[in-house]
Order: sequence, then C-alpha cells, then structure tokens
Amino acid sequence: MTPTAAALPADIALGDGVTLRGLLWKGGSHGALLVHGAAEDLDSLAPLAEALAATEFTVLSLDRRGHGASDGAFEDHPHPSDVRAALTHLAATATGQLFVVAAGNAAPSAVAMRREPSVGGVVLLSPDSTSMEIEQLRPASEAPVLIVLGGHDAGASYTADAVARRLTGFCALARLPTPAQGSALLRGPLAGQTIDQVRLFMVRHRTR
Repeated sequence: MTPTAAALPADIALGDGVTLRGLLWKGGSHGALLVHGAAEDLDSLAPLAEALAATEFTVLSLDRRGHGASDGAFEDHPHPSDVRAALTHLAATATGQLFVVAAGNAAPSAVAMRREPSVGGVVLLSPDSTSMEIEQLRPASEAPVLIVLGGHDAGASYTADAVARRLTGFCALARLPTPAQGSALLRGPLAGQTIDQVRLFMVRHRTR
C-alpha cells in the first residue's frame, strides 16, 4: 500500500441552501464515498477511509445532513439526493468507478445508488433498516453489493438476510465472529478483517 495522502476539506452545496461537509483524500481514478450511520460523524469511518486511500482510491467521507460539521436539521436517514450530490462531487476528482460504503441506517440511500452508471459497487456495514424500509428497497442489478456484519447478533443477521433477499443481482454476505455492528466493526480486534473485506470487494469490482 502507498502512504495515505493528507485529507482536504470538501464542501457540497445543495439546492436547498444546506452545505454538506466532509474530507477528501485524492488518490487513484476510482473513488469511494463513505456515509456514516445515525448519530455519528465521518470520524466513525476514519480507519476505512485511510485504508482505502492507501490502496489508491480517491475517498470522500461525508458528514450527513444535521451531523458533524454539515448544515441542516438532523435527519435520521440520509436522503438519496444528498448521497447522489456527494457522488457527483466525488466524480469531479475520481473519473473511474465509484463505490458507496454505508453504515447502519444509511443502507437504503446507498442501495438506491446501484442505478447510477458510475457506481461499481455498494458496501453495507450492518444495514439497520425497519421492515418498511426493507420493503421499500427497489431491486436493481446494475452494481454488486457486499454486506458486512457481526454474525454474533441474531437481529443484525435477520436484517442483513432480509436485505439480501430483497436485492437482485450479486450480493455477498460476510459475517464476522463478533457482536459488533456498523462502524464499531472498524475498531477492535476484527477491524483489519472488516477493512480487508471491503477493500478486496472494491479492488475486485473496479473494472475500468
């Protein structure tokens, strides 16, 4: 792996006057957008952002609307239009395939990005969705999906299986031997395994 480049501030102005703020690591032509879970901020995904940047991805890690340094009222779930705007911002620097990594309840908005022609894959860290949100997921077969979760939690396993059944096309599940979920998978003794699962998926599916 190459040394991690310094992160640069990234501001994304939305049409409703809200500015989303994040950090951008400039690397190779392929890009990764990282979207944290509820009541977190981009720092929760920092170990993954730095590892992907060291693997020559250009990485944009985003504070969601109403979280961290971003403007706007707190929203429990990110709107797909916010994620799409962040992808457009990333595409200005990363001209190859783009990947979306979403933790927890950011899963539905990330899955919606499978239809974007520039998206080469979606990674879900312990998707945390209610039954209604799972039913609202629209199947799309354009981009592959990887779901990574702690396999020692029956509720998380049930939700991950439900999401996987709802999706069409390629969808792989990686169950790690831990009760930890979401961004917590990036800390502790299994952090390296979590990062390797995500990184290998993205390396295998970057085809341009």
